Amino acid sequence: MDFYPPGETVTVLAITSNSCNMDCSYCFRDHSAVETLSFEVFEAYMKNMDSYFPRETPLCVIFHGGEPLLAGYSFFNKAFKFLDSLDRPIYKGMQSNLTMLDDKLIELFKKNECSIGGSLDGDEEINDQTRRFKSQKGSYAAVTEKLHKLKLAGMYTGVISVLHDFNMDAQRYYKFAKQVEAYQVGFSPMFEYRNSISSCTDPGKLAQFLIDLFDLWVADDNPPKLSFFEEIMHSMLGKNPGKTCTFHEDCTRGMMAVNVNGDVCLCNHFLGMKEHCYGNAAITPFSEIWNSVQRESLSRRSSQMATLCKDCEYNSICHGGCMSHTFKSFASRDYFCKAYRLLFAHIEEALVAVTGMAHD
Repeated sequence: MDFYPPGETVTVLAITSNSCNMDCSYCFRDHSAVETLSFEVFEAYMKNMDSYFPRETPLCVIFHGGEPLLAGYSFFNKAFKFLDSLDRPIYKGMQSNLTMLDDKLIELFKKNECSIGGSLDGDEEINDQTRRFKSQKGSYAAVTEKLHKLKLAGMYTGVISVLHDFNMDAQRYYKFAKQVEAYQVGFSPMFEYRNSISSCTDPGKLAQFLIDLFDLWVADDNPPKLSFFEEIMHSMLGKNPGKTCTFHEDCTRGMMAVNVNGDVCLCNHFLGMKEHCYGNAAITPFSEIWNSVQRESLSRRSSQMATLCKDCEYNSICHGGCMSHTFKSFASRDYFCKAYRLLFAHIEEALVAVTGMAHD
């Protein structure tokens, strides 16, 4: 079933390295082996995709990891030149811990109009409890130094945080979001489930944190850019913005992650899950990858959520949430469903007070 509509952007998480130079306390990846993406594999799977998707379909290539900068300057220089040779709209980005970024790389990324995202969990005291180098030295000073350099270079930068017990103090986090040198700040609750062992942000604490953070943000005359709240408000007002993957109706339609060996899955949360691998895009025709049983099986979740959540007044906003934030069955609601519903109700109340309109 070949149902990809022309014109919609396809996001490709190009896993550039499965390794990392840091040792964050909550990371679930095994970084003992150094695995980086070769240009030859990258070129092969990108040519494969390019031959499949219509010319008018933009590709948004996000270099991801692990730590993508472990692939080195030469890889990125070749990758950018190759992407520029493709006859289609191409957007480029990288999500990195930033600690390996140097002036030469900044110049290369700026020249090639590649946006860069970094990672910080809050101010120095908070961040350095969880985001550390393998020496156990905190990363805050190194990351903020790179953010400052990127700002001086006129680069588009963002920062993302993992929400956990150490940083869910709304007042403190909001102060951090106001002060950090980044265009926008994003966040995602910690969720990890492997072999019946879970490590997750408490939904009740998450709800209170998000509500308190929203109140600070909406009352601020000069707020930082928190797109998480912006997108929810736009959805409630019927503006139908591009949504984060968490609340996308069917993320399988425009998202994929490609591992260093060319194996394709839905996103980085599915890396290494052989039962959900679509196939290897470096060697398999992409029509077989995109129309694989594995991908079509995951795509059915949207209709399953439409049924499961049909009585929820916020179904049109979150569509059941993120399937990777579920236990055992993807055909179930996001673990943080209750937190999001409380937040949605709070935001809707604020919008009604201002506009007199509830969401459709």
